[in-house]
Amino acid sequence: MFEVSGSATGVRLATDLLAVRGRLVVVAIHPTPRQVDLHRVFWRELELIGVRVYERDDYAEAVRLVHGGQVPADRLISRIVPLAEVTRAFEALGDGGDVKVLIDCGGGA
Repeated sequence: MFEVSGSATGVRLATDLLAVRGRLVVVAIHPTPRQVDLHRVFWRELELIGVRVYERDDYAEAVRLVHGGQVPADRLISRIVPLAEVTRAFEALGDGGDVKVLIDCGGGA
């Protein structure tokens, strides 16, 4: 499983959902330290890996997986908001209410 939200809720949900001996790859940039249930990591023998560098082949594989439907990208997006609502979108992300918000820069505002 990949944690890409950068939110406390995302980290908690990821460790809750992983199966025994599951692997969590932390890709997101977390602006503040996050609490992690180390008892769950121990008890379920979870593996945590931090990643911060990508190579060109990684992007090509990601595009292939999304295009082929193996990654349900539409289910990962909490909502799409117009540029005029960007402040509220960031507040919702900070509160842990949303996982991924897309900002629509087209049109007015």
